[in-house]
Amino acid sequence: MSFSKLDLISGNCPASATSAAIGSPVAGLRKFDSFNIDAIIIGPTGGTIDVTIQRKLGPFLDGTAVDLWVDWLRFPQVAAATTKYYSAATASGLTIVAVGAVATAAFTATLAANTFVGGHPGDQIRAVCTTGASTSAAAAQKIYITCHRGGAS
Repeated sequence: MSFSKLDLISGNCPASATSAAIGSPVAGLRKFDSFNIDAIIIGPTGGTIDVTIQRKLGPFLDGTAVDLWVDWLRFPQVAAATTKYYSAATASGLTIVAVGAVATAAFTATLAANTFVGGHPGDQIRAVCTTGASTSAAAAQKIYITCHRGGAS
């Protein structure tokens, strides 16, 4: 039997040049086979925005007692006061992508813009927004995650 569920990560990006997670992490993904990610990204007032989806590796990975997150997908950068819609879907196959550093509470995104690691994200993902210089007001972001199991696409 196949089925799907829809999750939403939403929240305002930072109102100044910084990085922060938005919304709540989406959990319970381990039981699904494939994912569609649809994002409506709105550039904040005065600055650019980068939105990255990170997958959870921790806690207690290699003896570290904090949650560890690595970049899984980074959308193209969006300019101030513009709206873009992006869509990505997981696919079978194995591609090696240089991801960069492991992040903790610092919300550091290191994956190159417009890059998708692919594969299964594990059990949890979160969204991190990084706003550029001159950002003076936040903008609402929405990322829809459609999870599929049992051959649905």
